[in-house]
Amino acid sequence: MTASGTFSTLWTFTGFADGGNPEAAVVLDSENNLYGTTLSGGANFEGTVFKLTPTGTEKVLYNFTGKSDGGGPTGSVVRWEGNLYGTTLTGGTSGNGNVFKLNPSTGKLTNIYNFTGGADGGGPLAGVVLDQEGNLYGTTYSGGAFGYGTLFKVTQSGKETVFHSFEPNGTDGFSPGAGGTLNSKGNLYGATPLGGAIGAGMVFEVTSSGTETVLHSLAGTDGIGPQGNVVFDSKGNLYTTAYTGGALGLGSVFEVTPSGVSTVLHSFQNKGTDGNFPFAGVVLDDKGNLYGTTLNGGSATGAGCGAIYKIYRKTEHLRNHETLQQKLDW
Repeated sequence: MTASGTFSTLWTFTGFADGGNPEAAVVLDSENNLYGTTLSGGANFEGTVFKLTPTGTEKVLYNFTGKSDGGGPTGSVVRWEGNLYGTTLTGGTSGNGNVFKLNPSTGKLTNIYNFTGGADGGGPLAGVVLDQEGNLYGTTYSGGAFGYGTLFKVTQSGKETVFHSFEPNGTDGFSPGAGGTLNSKGNLYGATPLGGAIGAGMVFEVTSSGTETVLHSLAGTDGIGPQGNVVFDSKGNLYTTAYTGGALGLGSVFEVTPSGVSTVLHSFQNKGTDGNFPFAGVVLDDKGNLYGTTLNGGSATGAGCGAIYKIYRKTEHLRNHETLQQKLDW
């Protein structure tokens, strides 16, 4: 199966006033404007929140100072009732990051919650997700009861609740780099790159009351070190990637059923135009096809600087893989 795609650059960051080093995905509004964050650059070189129009005009909505307002955002923003919500990795009143709200029209930033780095968590690498009431959910890389990260909830009024502290004992994972994904029942799902039964990471479910279930501990052959978010299909199956491991040690895309059965959909290999080392997760289209990116690979020689791929399914049990676009080998 072949595929074609047209690649165009809408904006090239300079690392100065316009921001630099965006690490997270962007989000769209109803007019196809893009919103995102940059880790660095901006007026204070502490990162930005930006808006990009469909025609490629960029506007910095906020320049972080690295002080009480936070600094170095590495996660995406989400939109709710006209405002943008996100996290910063550093800064805040204790230097351990924060959860913020930004009015994109006025540029006013409200610091909703400041992490202390203690039992409440610290250093959120990912953004947040929202429930229907506007409560914010996310992960911290460190802090918590054991110092290895948390799952948290923050209300619009700024009240934080830690409903799970990761513990590097038993099968529990720790130090999550990605955020969580909520289902309609308010349960949070995600993956950790470390911990699990053999230390290769795991996929978890945590109920709104804080009960954690390890759905799957990675075994190496199915992947090691999942770094991205998980996504659901209509049947409640979870999909994500593992950065390394798999059949050839170059990463994988895998599925976990609600009962915890794992299936490798694709193991990346260093040949042809196949990519390798997928760092981010995947997205689903309405037909159940999966799309994602790899950090490396993507050229016919096995080298290259990454690929955009698609995994499609002809039937429920027949799956295949192709490189959708391989123009990242400059």
